[in-house]
Amino acid sequence: MKTTLVLVVLLCVIGITVQADFLCDFCTTFTRIIREYSEDELPLDQVEANAAEICKVLPDHIKAVCEQLFLPKVEEIYKQLENTSQPQQICDSLEYC
Repeated sequence: MKTTLVLVVLLCVIGITVQADFLCDFCTTFTRIIREYSEDELPLDQVEANAAEICKVLPDHIKAVCEQLFLPKVEEIYKQLENTSQPQQICDSLEYC
């Protein structure tokens, strides 16, 4: 019984770690895309529209993450890119990494 409990706890921890790694990786990739739009001097409303289009073409389970967690952060990411071009720093500040 104790072994089963330990295995269940370990699987939960591993699942959380995988999810956290996914969110961090997705955030840094998403931020790089926003950075490219920013470097092209696209206005925020166009960047938001482009980001929404990106989310739409993703597989359903990733699309949901994109729309629920990252689309609401586009403006914040865009503004943070004025101070740093490092996606990792931005994703750290958003607590995805």
